Amino acid sequence: MAFNIEILDEDKNIDLITIYDENSEIKFTNFGMRIVDWKVHNRSVILGPNENEDVIRYYEENPYFFGATVGRYGGRIENATFELNGQTYKLEQNDAQHNLHGGSNGLHTSVSDYEIINEDEVVTVIYTVDMQSDDDYFPGDIQIKVSHRYDLTQMMWTIHYEATSTEDTLFNPMNHVYFNLNRTNETIENHTIHNQIEFYLFKRKSNRQVIEYS
Repeated sequence: MAFNIEILDEDKNIDLITIYDENSEIKFTNFGMRIVDWKVHNRSVILGPNENEDVIRYYEENPYFFGATVGRYGGRIENATFELNGQTYKLEQNDAQHNLHGGSNGLHTSVSDYEIINEDEVVTVIYTVDMQSDDDYFPGDIQIKVSHRYDLTQMMWTIHYEATSTEDTLFNPMNHVYFNLNRTNETIENHTIHNQIEFYLFKRKSNRQVIEYS
């Protein structure tokens, strides 16, 4: 078996899931459907709590969403207002006058149910969580499934998102991981990101997000 489960808080049902072999180790938690750590040849390649820190307290006190699944809408919504199907929706203003990452009750605060599928060298953690419209003021109650798949042979982490809503809604989840792939803790200015996408969002000085087609 290539994984183990550690109970971090029995009352809150928060666990730490570790998937490992002799070459790499990756840790997840169902608190915010987070990646906690990822070691390749004993070197961490993401930012997060160290081994001596209280994992739950670290994420409760850290304002930067380290490793968390954010949503239901990841990013800023200008003036915390949007229009859908002719109706205007007013959201929580949790980033000055804007809505950030779905608000203070977003996915990063959730404690989700999960199951683990172990297929030899590939282990998948499947999280499920329900969000109510009354909690985040987006239209529709929504059932969300997030799968974190780790291939030990290729040392590849893959995320898959899916959701079902009772109404038309916005759904733009993402993972808020911070990478540093250097062998030492030097600047990440030598990192390059490549995406095969047709369009992307960028923000103006006002933090307004605008679609740009590539």
